[in-house]
Amino acid sequence: MSVDRAVALYQEASRIPAIVSGSISCHSKSAQEKKPYTVTSCWSQRDLQRMESIKSLRQHQIITDAEGIATSCIGFPTESKGELLRRVSPSGKLTAVVRKLTNKNGEEKQYIDVWNSQQKILAVDVAAVEKTGKIYEDEQFGCLEWSASEKKLMFVAEKKQPKSSSYFGIKSSKDDEENDNDGKGNEYVYLEDWGEQLVSKHLPTLCVLDIESGGINVVEGVPDDISPGQALWAPNDRDIVFIGWANDPYRLGLRFCPIRSSKLYHLKVQEKTVETLSDGNQAVSNPRFNIDMSKLIYLRNCEGGPHMQCSQLFMYDWNTKETKTVVKIQDRPKKSEFPGLYLTTLPRRCWASDNKRIYTHSIWRSCREIVEINIETEVVRKVTSFGSSKIGTEWSKYSAWTVLDVSDDLILAACAAPNLPQRLVIGKLFPGGDIKWNYLDEEHLTLSDFKFEIKNYTPKEKDSFDFEAILLTPENDTSERKLPLIALPHGKFIYFIT
Repeated sequence: MSVDRAVALYQEASRIPAIVSGSISCHSKSAQEKKPYTVTSCWSQRDLQRMESIKSLRQHQIITDAEGIATSCIGFPTESKGELLRRVSPSGKLTAVVRKLTNKNGEEKQYIDVWNSQQKILAVDVAAVEKTGKIYEDEQFGCLEWSASEKKLMFVAEKKQPKSSSYFGIKSSKDDEENDNDGKGNEYVYLEDWGEQLVSKHLPTLCVLDIESGGINVVEGVPDDISPGQALWAPNDRDIVFIGWANDPYRLGLRFCPIRSSKLYHLKVQEKTVETLSDGNQAVSNPRFNIDMSKLIYLRNCEGGPHMQCSQLFMYDWNTKETKTVVKIQDRPKKSEFPGLYLTTLPRRCWASDNKRIYTHSIWRSCREIVEINIETEVVRKVTSFGSSKIGTEWSKYSAWTVLDVSDDLILAACAAPNLPQRLVIGKLFPGGDIKWNYLDEEHLTLSDFKFEIKNYTPKEKDSFDFEAILLTPENDTSERKLPLIALPHGKFIYFIT
């Protein structure tokens, strides 16, 4: 292959966008035969001219009725420069956006904007408020949550630290000297952060923005020895439920170690006290309330051990204060059986309208499939199935599914395969559990010149685990030449390429 041909192929492939997130919103809460929805999706792609990754937003109009779904695209994608977080309010009438911009003086600043359907109604310069440091936008700690009343907006930010200075620095005024006393002599003090992909994040703190006044308040009552994140409003719309990670013995390396000690907490804001809702010596994450706020599910792993181990799904009943195991760890399941939950995040909204079923994606041997979990019967059902004729050949060709959002019995998802770039799809849940899928976007570049298959291997040694491999080969290659092999065996934490 010539260099020019290789460059052209790379440029073409780099233009294929990848889905970052997606959400379903609806302004109308009344029951009607035909109901309108708006699907907003965020995409990322490489811009080779600017030498950076850019993000864009797309919107689709969805009309549902008893028969299924009608879809249409609204306009063209728009670049969302500097956007870190976006959240639509429960009523669908307001949208909050956290944005990072560089001002005329070259300073990088964060802003919180609140929009209604016609205009921006609130803009807050986070640094100017002088209550917190930078807002966390990562999946580990970050959140952006509307209260049910839509009068408050909760997020996680770096704790405000005294400005460090030298003992020998010259102060410009008496006020500066008084303000800097706490940080004097600390300019070289090491402040431990949370490591890879969480660099410069040291002390997360819960914050609340008052929509009416524009003021930001730091929530008090969180113990100093834990770092809060993944916060939700409690059913009373005043207290807070959050995950807390232990600061000791060290912070470094949390992003790829979901087995670090953490607990589920209930913060009573007025009393400034916390109650532990999960058991000790565990690693918990991803709390998700159901629609009527009566049940709270979360993922739980044993503290320590393999990093990406099988997870359990637990449910806490807010009314009875009882906890039960919904999905247990599977002990050496057979090939056709449910292998257990292998995932690091649950969709932010994953509950069906009956408050009994949740929908999420999970690794199922060599594929990532969508599963339905009934919290009452504790039955796990595979909704998608690569290579199966049960869901139709059009949908069984995809081996990697991701649930983006679930609302009003609509499932927004992304599907892909090694030779099929991501597609945005939406499915409607029907009584009995059937799902009718529809594409929302047009087909991107088709990689038709190669195919893939899943190979099964069973070692001869007694009591060994069978395993699978994904093999990609050229399509319709009639030559008798031996093809070179690129192998990517996964070993512990990294990939080896040979």
